Amino acid sequence: MSNNTDSIKSKLYPLVEKNMNSRITDYKVCLQEFLSARNKSIFSTMPLDRIYYGDEDIKKMFNAVGIEINDAKNAILNTYYGTKSGFNPRAAKDPLTVLMMCIIRYFFLKKDEKNTELSMVYLCFSGKFYPSVHYMSFPKVLPQDYVMEYVLNNMLNNKYILKTQKHLFGAMVATSKMWLSSYERKFKEFEDDDIVYLISQLHSRIRSFMINIAKAYYKAYENKDYMTYNSDNENPEEGEKYHLATSDSFKAEKSIQKTMSYLVSTGANYTICKLASNETVKTEELKSIFESILNDRNNIVLLRRAISIMVYTYFAQAKEKDVVTMNFVAYSILPKPNTKNQDIIELRNMIDSWLNQSSVLYRKRKHRLASKNNYNKAVLMYLALCVYNANK
Repeated sequence: MSNNTDSIKSKLYPLVEKNMNSRITDYKVCLQEFLSARNKSIFSTMPLDRIYYGDEDIKKMFNAVGIEINDAKNAILNTYYGTKSGFNPRAAKDPLTVLMMCIIRYFFLKKDEKNTELSMVYLCFSGKFYPSVHYMSFPKVLPQDYVMEYVLNNMLNNKYILKTQKHLFGAMVATSKMWLSSYERKFKEFEDDDIVYLISQLHSRIRSFMINIAKAYYKAYENKDYMTYNSDNENPEEGEKYHLATSDSFKAEKSIQKTMSYLVSTGANYTICKLASNETVKTEELKSIFESILNDRNNIVLLRRAISIMVYTYFAQAKEKDVVTMNFVAYSILPKPNTKNQDIIELRNMIDSWLNQSSVLYRKRKHRLASKNNYNKAVLMYLALCVYNANK
């Protein structure tokens, strides 16, 4: 066979194109469950964990889109490389990888940036990519957090994508977006050799990302540079700052991580916008505001900070440390006009900045205190309900 076969485009992609519109809800649920189950590792500031991906995850994805795994295997078998043993990249023979390439192309051609991005991130964290590369980079022992912390704070500058993006999720978003923008033509043509090249390039980018960090890690570990690292001036853990028990801090962090996965995977939720709207901020405007916030990946770190403030300030005064209660929602939207709590002031300023950037009406109305307060309340209500829904 020649290298210009189009078996995947002609045999597998039409099934994705046929099924995706009716299976979009199942697909999004699958993505959300995947992110939620691994949220602590995926949103970590350091590449410490393997982030395992197994056969059950593959089965869930194929079930979600209503396609048989044998359909993907058959499409691969009929490519120019399908019968070649030892073919590289090996991921080109992986049914899940090939399926996700088709799904990414589907959303890309529809100009659906949100779902294209989430699909690319899912692929990045699937078995043939990040987990495999992490294992190759740290084959014997998982990296130690105190050594990795030293590396990130002292050995990596802002040319390293993890430094600028702040966490693994952001790093994989940035990596995959650069990958897509570099090879848009190949996604459009999508012949089998294009797919092989695309898979190879994504794997290479993730490998470079990890190897550069691993080299610095092993250098610091062997030289024992981390032994002299003084982290006394670092900000205290949120749980310590709010004088929470370790178990309550763990519960708070788990709630925050689940909420971040929920926000990233669901986008601006119309039903929650409707519940959070008020006489000043209508449903459609609130949805537009959160679409603007969520579409800017620079806001991910800020959103996490906002959710952290809401959860920790509630836990600090609540007898029952539980966000799945209307007491949490009520406390979150309670006006605190005279507060001296710097975290709450920070949250208020954060919301004001988001609204200034996202809403023309807010900029016109904010001189009236009642209107400004209603906008602030609507944003807080939306976030509080997202925390509630993500953890119930």
